[in-house]
Amino acid sequence: MIKNKIPISIFLNMFVIVGLIIVSSSIKNNIKLPELKIDPELDEINFHEDFYKVVNIGQKRMISSLLWTHTLLFGDIEHIKKKDSFSWMYYRFYGISLIDPLFYENYFLGGQYIGVVKDDVLGSTKLFKRGLDKFPLDIELNFNLGFNYLFYTKEIEKGVVYWKKILAMDNISEKKPLLPIRIINFLKNKEDKLWSVSILKDLAEKNKGTPIGDAYKRKLKKYQ
Repeated sequence: MIKNKIPISIFLNMFVIVGLIIVSSSIKNNIKLPELKIDPELDEINFHEDFYKVVNIGQKRMISSLLWTHTLLFGDIEHIKKKDSFSWMYYRFYGISLIDPLFYENYFLGGQYIGVVKDDVLGSTKLFKRGLDKFPLDIELNFNLGFNYLFYTKEIEKGVVYWKKILAMDNISEKKPLLPIRIINFLKNKEDKLWSVSILKDLAEKNKGTPIGDAYKRKLKKYQ
């Protein structure tokens, strides 16, 4: 009976492979490679607005909800680098509004997130305005748009318009008992630091446990 002999070349190849694995493992453990960091503004994909207008094929709420969920899951907290530019998340929320113009949370939560977390005040303001086109008497949208003008861009007269609009709403004292009082106090003394601290505390508590709440806390520290 003739036994099959294993060629020496196979052993040599195995020896070389094992050697390469050991060497590569040693290199990996001893050499610190630079961390590769990709800018979220370049990493996420957005489409032209014409795409959003035709993509819904009769399922606008389902598609907008999927896009909304994906955007929040992959949302980042990096501030935009240029104050006169928009974040990638603004373009995504804007696209969602083209698919489903009555998706309220897209304006309310999306506007807060990009304004407070990503420091995209320009995009946040445009998103709140777009929301008010569909929900003109909404308390939260009017409040947040006024807040952007009063606290971020310091356009006092513009901000006051939206907060006065809240005061004129029916049953506002029943819906938001403390809000009219605080708005009136602000109108009396627009530079009241204690009022600013109070309103930021409320916003931080209202959004507690979320990136928005954490961002309000950071802004609050600047006033204290």
